[in-house]
Amino acid sequence: MVDSVVLRIVSSNNVEIFRHLGAAQLKRARIEHLVGSDIGELRALIADKAPNLVLVDAVLADGSGYDLCREIKADPRCKETHVIILHSSVMSMDEITKSAHSGCDDVLALPLHADDFYCHLAQVTGVSLRDSLRVGVDMEVRLRVDEQSSAGTVTNLGSTGLGVQLNSELPLGPVAVAIVHEGTTFDGIAGEIVWCNSNQRGYAAGLRLVQVPSLARGLLARLSLFHITDNKQGDGITVAMQGIFDEQTDFRPLLTSLEGERYIDFMMQGVTYLSSSGVRAWCLFLNALNPETAYSFRNCSLPFASQASMVPMTIGRGSVVSLQAPYLCEKCDREETRLVETALVKRTDGSLLPPALHCHVCASALLFDDLPERYFAFLND
Repeated sequence: MVDSVVLRIVSSNNVEIFRHLGAAQLKRARIEHLVGSDIGELRALIADKAPNLVLVDAVLADGSGYDLCREIKADPRCKETHVIILHSSVMSMDEITKSAHSGCDDVLALPLHADDFYCHLAQVTGVSLRDSLRVGVDMEVRLRVDEQSSAGTVTNLGSTGLGVQLNSELPLGPVAVAIVHEGTTFDGIAGEIVWCNSNQRGYAAGLRLVQVPSLARGLLARLSLFHITDNKQGDGITVAMQGIFDEQTDFRPLLTSLEGERYIDFMMQGVTYLSSSGVRAWCLFLNALNPETAYSFRNCSLPFASQASMVPMTIGRGSVVSLQAPYLCEKCDREETRLVETALVKRTDGSLLPPALHCHVCASALLFDDLPERYFAFLND
């Protein structure tokens, strides 16, 4: 019988891990979660189940998560098992040293936002637990493949693709695209149908955008710039930003949408580029927010984090909770981008020390691929 489990996880008895893995978003995911109440049970579960991932507290009632991690990494039967060590407080220098010597794949600072938790799991295991962000929009679409055509509506859009509802089926592959929004037609768009399935209303399809003229690109960028949802942590709202910040980016609709909000959780993973004009417009937007509105930044992309390190006004009066950071494996000659919680960046003797992580391919220690004092400069403010 083929094992239907996509991700098998063994964890220590950690309430926050239970909460994240038991969330409604993961109910349909094929995840098996097994819990060890002590270090003996953890060892037995790992030996018996050969899990994809072990989530273990740094400090256990009857042992050390660091020691358990070293055991796992030294066991040839566990060569496919990844280990993430959980911390409930700021790491001391002793803990940083233990973490580096343990060979762990990642470290997490708890409490942790659900989206960041899923991102860590995806980066370590390669199993994506979330689809990319899509934003609902009212837009018509016309598609043509040779002599075959189909029309319909755009059900959701992102910075690189569209979800569409069509009146007839189209084959997978290249397609000519035209979109109609508020009476204006934008054509000359090259796309690719990546999936197409029948449903009760006709056919639903996923459309990847390959080549988009500037006018259509500007429209899509404006429509997909932000998406607002209730914060899953129960305080305020989450504003997911995506796309490009440049001279064409207009933050006024976002500013209007945020009137009266007391707390904003900006999720910046989808921001792919910021020009100097875009940075200036973003800083003016932050400055125009109500002074009584509190905000923070989470899962900052490399482009956004790099701007924050050079231009402190990029984060205004907010704080960075987590960001993507560049690492390098010298043995594999391979770059890795890893999500890091700023609570785990140690300040010592005027220096900044990022978490010690290990390569997913060869398990060698990763080097931080930038100057920590420059990349995390906003932490010194």
